[in-house]
Amino acid sequence: SLVIRSNNQLQLRNNGTAVSAIRLQNCNGAKVHDNQNISVFPVTSPVTSTNVNFKGIYVITSTASQITCNKISNMGESMVFQGLCASSVIRNNTLDKGNRGLVLRTNGE
Repeated sequence: SLVIRSNNQLQLRNNGTAVSAIRLQNCNGAKVHDNQNISVFPVTSPVTSTNVNFKGIYVITSTASQITCNKISNMGESMVFQGLCASSVIRNNTLDKGNRGLVLRTNGE
């Protein structure tokens, strides 16, 4: 299965384009962990005006995913789960200074 881990920095450029630092779609059993600085640059001031199109971790229809021990800062939406994401685990993540923290969209479960 797909594993994304131990990246010191994943940084999105704030250029007005809708992007995600990490996007999982139809990736059953994926593991995303120990990514310590997922952020957008430059930071919008105030951070609450950060466009919600900037997403830290975006999980779409991916069952049994494990999203653990990540730090996401200054995003429009820190973590988004969309569609069927049954049996997924979200644990010990830090969502800091974002516009929206955890978002469940379109029957996100």
